[in-house]
Amino acid sequence: MNIDREIAEKIMGWIDPDPVESNMWCDKSHFPTSLKSMWHPSTDIKQAFEVVEKMREKGSIFTLCDQDPGEKPEWDAQFFSVIATADTPAMAICLAALKAVEV
Repeated sequence: MNIDREIAEKIMGWIDPDPVESNMWCDKSHFPTSLKSMWHPSTDIKQAFEVVEKMREKGSIFTLCDQDPGEKPEWDAQFFSVIATADTPAMAICLAALKAVEV
């Protein structure tokens, strides 16, 4: 399973009504929420902040910081007491969110 799909299902609470033919993510009432081909929170910072908002709805405090602005910056994202590190802020957000819901 790819990370964007995991975020859609585990964090956003979206469902895939027909994995073979559907091109939409839907909420639990089957109302379309996003095109599958357009949902990439692991690389799109705007969508990553939709993940942040969803985690905040679940009661999480969020922090994001860069570790070292040198040659290869790394980003730390934190939800609840879980921290994840990645090369980009969007990926750090997604990894931390997934870790937080698995704890």
